[in-house]
Amino acid sequence: MRILSFNIFALLTIVSLTKAQEVTLPDCITKAKANYPLSGAVQHIDEATQTRLKSLQSQYYPQFDLTGQMTWQNDVAHVAASGLPFQIPTAPKDQYKAYVDVKQVIYDGGATSAAKQLEQTKNETDRRSIDVELRQVEAGVIQSYFLILSIDCQLKQLVLTIANLNARLNEVEVKIKNGYALQSQADLFQVEILQLQQRQVSLTQARQSAMAILSEYTGMPLSDEVVLQLPQIVADAMAVRPELSLYQAQIKQLDASQKLTGALHLPRLAAFGQVGYGNPGFNMLLDSFEPFYMVGLRLNWTLWDWQRNRNDRLVIASQQRIIQQRQASFERQQAIQKLDIHSRVSYLEASLRFDDQIIGLRERITQTDLSQLNSGTLAPADYIGRLNEEAIARLALELHRVELARAIADMNFAAGGNW
Repeated sequence: MRILSFNIFALLTIVSLTKAQEVTLPDCITKAKANYPLSGAVQHIDEATQTRLKSLQSQYYPQFDLTGQMTWQNDVAHVAASGLPFQIPTAPKDQYKAYVDVKQVIYDGGATSAAKQLEQTKNETDRRSIDVELRQVEAGVIQSYFLILSIDCQLKQLVLTIANLNARLNEVEVKIKNGYALQSQADLFQVEILQLQQRQVSLTQARQSAMAILSEYTGMPLSDEVVLQLPQIVADAMAVRPELSLYQAQIKQLDASQKLTGALHLPRLAAFGQVGYGNPGFNMLLDSFEPFYMVGLRLNWTLWDWQRNRNDRLVIASQQRIIQQRQASFERQQAIQKLDIHSRVSYLEASLRFDDQIIGLRERITQTDLSQLNSGTLAPADYIGRLNEEAIARLALELHRVELARAIADMNFAAGGNW
């Protein structure tokens, strides 16, 4: 009765797995990216960039400054003369002014335009940095996903092997009751079943842990009954890794910094005006409140900055070379990784062709040993060994299929492909 109950449980487990909710790798990766806290930062990056661009655009608009001033001074400009038939007026020692300064940029050497371009390249760099971080999320999802698939293969094979051993144990126990077998033969089967059940418990716990990690990545409530589909992935040879896009964005940002640094060294021309009311006005010898105004042009050009501008550009050029070297190093590592993955794919494809042949031969051997076991010419331990060898061959086939799918997924990941 115990054996029958276990077999029914194993059968129900397999049936329930076939009817459980199915999940695919692309779905997990998509949900993991959406669930990652940093994924929402792109919107904030764009908003911040637009705000800074508006601020830079305002430099083309007239700038207004309001100033109020009240002073007293101990002396003012005057003419020391005596004996004249008239009095020379002098400016008052207490003075009051309120005026508005207006400045309109006419030419800034392209500094504002270069600054706007720099902000846009910063936006691109920040976006690519997020893409690189999200790529690491993809790597974590892929690792958890294929770990679960590998465990599922082993659990499936364990369930079938345990069911087979229980059937043989049932036959041996019947023989023991009829006096045709020894109890030690049944004990061998029970020990093997217990060891497999122990392995089953360990794998089940490992699967639960991996499923919890995958659920944390994706934000989906994944139960133990969820079935993960073996992905059918075609690697995208035209894809570009986000790390390479990040390097290119960083180089463009430094190019924009170079242009801005050069523009800041050019002359600047601006129109200005001043309108105010005070005592005195521009006529310093008139002690009364008067309106005043002034308009003009102002040219600013730093003729010598002790090579500060030149040194800044040299630093930026050095930073560009460092990024180019990092990009070259990354591309070399990527090429080595692709060679390794291609080698794995070739090996696994060849292994699958041999697995089918090996399983066919193992089945014939096991069937022959089962006939010998039933006739009493083969020891149970020998039969268990043959059965385990067949189970290992079947498990190797399933694991090689999972490993091949993982290798193709790694190839797509290494190339920067989408899912």
